[in-house]
Amino acid sequence: AAMALAALWVAVAVCGPADGTGGTGIEPIVCSGNRSQQRWDFIPLGSQGLKGSGGKVAIRSVSEPGMCISAEGGVGGYLYLQPCLTPPPTSQQWGLVPAADTVGTLLTNAAGGVVSVQGCCDAGPLALVQPNRCNTSDPSISPPPDCFVRYDSANRTISTVASGLCYDTGDALPFRGCQDPASAKLPFCDPGRPAVARAEDLVGRLTLREKVSGVLATVMVPTRFENGTQVHYNLRQSGGVPRLGVPPLLFNEAMHGIVALCLANNSCPTSFPMQLTQTASFNRTLWRTVAHTLGREGRALYNANLDAGSFWAPDVNPFRDPRYGRGQETGGEDGWVNGEVAIEYVQGLQGGPASADHLMTLATCKHILVYDSQHPTTANVNVSQHDLHDYFLKPWRACATEAGAASMMCSYGSFNGVPDCLHGDLINGLIREQWNWTGFIVSDCDAIDKHRTYSPTLDGAAAEGILSGTDLDCGPYYEVHLAEAVAKGLVDERSVDVAATRVLAHQIKLGLFDAKTPFSSLDLSEVGAPQHAALALEAALQSAVLLQNPGNLLPISPTSRIAFLGPHANSTLDLLGNDYMKDNQAVLRESALDAATRRGLKVSYTPGCADLGCASTDGIAAATASAEAADVAVVFLGLSEQFENEGHDRTSLELPGHQMDLALAVLKAQPQTVVVLVHGGMVYVDDLVGKAPLLSMLYPGQQGGEAMVSLLLGDRSPGGRLPYTWYPRGFESDRPDINDHDLRSGKGLTYRYFTGTPVFPYGHGLGYTSFEYSWATPPPASVSTTALAAAGSIEVSVHVRNTGSRPSDAVLLAFSATNGVQGCPTKSLAGFARVHVSSGGTATAQLTLGIRELACVDEAGTILLQEAELEVTAGDVDAPITAKVQLTGPHITLAP
Repeated sequence: AAMALAALWVAVAVCGPADGTGGTGIEPIVCSGNRSQQRWDFIPLGSQGLKGSGGKVAIRSVSEPGMCISAEGGVGGYLYLQPCLTPPPTSQQWGLVPAADTVGTLLTNAAGGVVSVQGCCDAGPLALVQPNRCNTSDPSISPPPDCFVRYDSANRTISTVASGLCYDTGDALPFRGCQDPASAKLPFCDPGRPAVARAEDLVGRLTLREKVSGVLATVMVPTRFENGTQVHYNLRQSGGVPRLGVPPLLFNEAMHGIVALCLANNSCPTSFPMQLTQTASFNRTLWRTVAHTLGREGRALYNANLDAGSFWAPDVNPFRDPRYGRGQETGGEDGWVNGEVAIEYVQGLQGGPASADHLMTLATCKHILVYDSQHPTTANVNVSQHDLHDYFLKPWRACATEAGAASMMCSYGSFNGVPDCLHGDLINGLIREQWNWTGFIVSDCDAIDKHRTYSPTLDGAAAEGILSGTDLDCGPYYEVHLAEAVAKGLVDERSVDVAATRVLAHQIKLGLFDAKTPFSSLDLSEVGAPQHAALALEAALQSAVLLQNPGNLLPISPTSRIAFLGPHANSTLDLLGNDYMKDNQAVLRESALDAATRRGLKVSYTPGCADLGCASTDGIAAATASAEAADVAVVFLGLSEQFENEGHDRTSLELPGHQMDLALAVLKAQPQTVVVLVHGGMVYVDDLVGKAPLLSMLYPGQQGGEAMVSLLLGDRSPGGRLPYTWYPRGFESDRPDINDHDLRSGKGLTYRYFTGTPVFPYGHGLGYTSFEYSWATPPPASVSTTALAAAGSIEVSVHVRNTGSRPSDAVLLAFSATNGVQGCPTKSLAGFARVHVSSGGTATAQLTLGIRELACVDEAGTILLQEAELEVTAGDVDAPITAKVQLTGPHITLAP
């Protein structure tokens, strides 16, 4: 029902007159004359007008009072203008199709008339007005000509073939109601007013039903076509308010690329490395630049009515457990680093913080709060106050107080017994009141429905969502239940107004009603631009992590005979990771084999496995023979979305199937063997430690093939650092339950609390050169807690000298360790920097050590600066320089 309702609203809101006042015009097929007299408004008749298949809904004429459009059935699909009756006759009762219907039709309750709106305002025979005898689902039935509607792209009209009447489709989205002279003088149309004041004025003009269906509830948008070509994938949208020219509010994903189809010229949205991959660069400038590029592409598509302006990214849930299927979307296992990624990503994507007057796009930090497993997504997890404040809340504080995110998304799950989307103490109490955040909260799709059992009544769950601070429902739950909740007194309409105002204020900053904004000039030349592909390559190069290089086998001489082996040697789509357009077949992507062949390398290819599952050993003999015949073998192994994804956590950290058997057999046959890993979460490589070079590419994006070859040949020195701990074999038996969120149970989780010996520690990474580090500005030997609290940070700097023969980037990580203080982690990352150093040259890195990373959290969740001795390390995690800092003075409590 919700899907059909969306279709009805789309039909009316999109097919509006050129003057932008809302509604739909009907006129002679010539469609000429004064269009302002051809306005039609969608109206519900009665309190149940938008509910159920029997809802009484009509389209009323503005220029001809008392007249309505009727969709009569059984007479060739004509559209009729007839008096509006109260109650309306059955010919004006519009029903809703089941949600399972994929054709996108609306059924009348009279004589079986059908209106198909899947292609409303699109070219081709997709928009139909017909009786049921026109069966669009059965291609063997040829419908009579009267069933079809003709589309005139020049005049933007849809006409019935037989009746001589047509719909005037007007301007394309975004639907600019304020361009109508009649409404341009209204306060919500005044660009000189603050966005919140404009939103408050607009909300004051809406009915309760318009607030709920038009603003606060979303449904899936059917895929849209133009000239027979699919131009956008399934988006989420609110209903909009055609009466006042409020278009549907659209929402989409943009984790590492805009989820949109390629353009007619085969230019495709750029697919950058996954967020986890980019995190390994430890380069704030790169993070912001990539996000800003995504924002430019997204805004260009939005300006052309091909995509949303609001995007559900970044994912800031820390990668707590390596089995988590969506860990590749995150900023790694450190909570503070996830917050640092969020700051750069949000401001890059939006073009600035949400406090700005104009935003390029709207970013959404997701998913509040403890959402880091898929087994099940609705799990209730128990989290101690210590772990909550020491770890899980850190990225959310950054999103609210430093990033300036326009939006946050609450998850399907619960923590400590309360559903995330109904957690008023968290959303209203901490995030809004204590952190002074003014954005809007959107639920994960259908999360309110999944939380309904928390409330004694269905309407009560909708009321609880609004009262808890969840403003926008990704789903139909608010649409079905919220108005009834208001009628029953479970929530007052003022609370609904507050939610609608938050949502609309940020849409206004996006340019909802303004003909021109600072971002209006971004056009489709942005999409897949060559400089964006170059940036995607740079991101992949900066993010690769060289785990080990015994014998300095890497880099490989370009004159060598090289055997490319393994299931990832010729991968393309699998380099992209999660959350991309899987049917976007024209996106630029090139396998490592393609890149090597293009370069003219002497390369042979034997996969060794039929696919990544590598269920059989049948291909291993051929692979070892190929390796023996070459000077060096490169085995490409790893994972893909098949093994780790949204909806699927791993139960084993082993490489799939016989991949490890393949690697060991090749290594035995050819000692000059390199292993390249493509993956998100870690995989067990214990059997290869110290035996062969290991190059981790994570998920490198559309330019991953070229990046792999470039790094193997030494065009660039790897400079990435691990964004998580690489555990030894046996992790699953030590922590059998992925939903055990006690960071200190067993051997502990993350580098902060793990008491075992990792295979590779957090922050580990090698290169093709070597560095020496020395303090340029060391931390003070002693500082009082009072002075430190006033300063907010300790500033240090480090000299970096490149003692090798190759230019390279150096990544410096600064950790603080507080020994013997209860509640403190083993160590805490407090600062990082990336600098480029020429061969034999020296550079100076500046590091800011924030007080919150120098503080400790007690068991009650209180964040304390206290008297203690800190050991500060900086540089390479495997051989850092150190300094002691004595904290003196009273305990000082920091705000949550």
